[in-house]
Amino acid sequence: KESKFRKFFFLGEEYKPHGYKVWGCAPSLVELALETKELQSYLWSGKDSALAKWLQRGADGARLDVASEIGLELLSSITRAAHRHKKGSLVVGEVWAYSPHWTSAMDAVMSLHLGVLIYGVAEGTLPGPSAAQSLSRMIADSSIEEVLKCWIVVSNHDMPRLAHRLPDLQARQFAQVLQFTWPGCPLVYY
Repeated sequence: KESKFRKFFFLGEEYKPHGYKVWGCAPSLVELALETKELQSYLWSGKDSALAKWLQRGADGARLDVASEIGLELLSSITRAAHRHKKGSLVVGEVWAYSPHWTSAMDAVMSLHLGVLIYGVAEGTLPGPSAAQSLSRMIADSSIEEVLKCWIVVSNHDMPRLAHRLPDLQARQFAQVLQFTWPGCPLVYY
């Protein structure tokens, strides 16, 4: 009860049944009070922050899980801090949502939106012209430069693997051709 870190968390009787706020109904994922200036300093903005230490130890940047839940203002703050701590560092965030505007807050996004479009085309549930229209709208809503910052994800630890989702070899190869030819950066995830 006397820890200096208590203010980093949401604690209280209102957070039933555990007495603390959790992310995604998972008691092992305690939600952080990221708006707290002391926590921001501890995690990313301070010269001795976790982010600064990892960048000083040789990391090239940071990957932020579920970045869209952090919010644009805090993401911009994290990105600015990373660049201040190490020139040329990269902040990339996982974004399941439509990606325009998220790239204004980070150096790149893991665009699961583009992966969803690719699966739709490869599975035959999204007509090609509709996919092209969606890509065009994405570029118009941001810019080609912003879309090129998108890492195109079709398989990772949060979704079925490509071979499981597309057991047909031709469909799988077609999805990979789209991943490697659409605007953006193909991300091959272990």
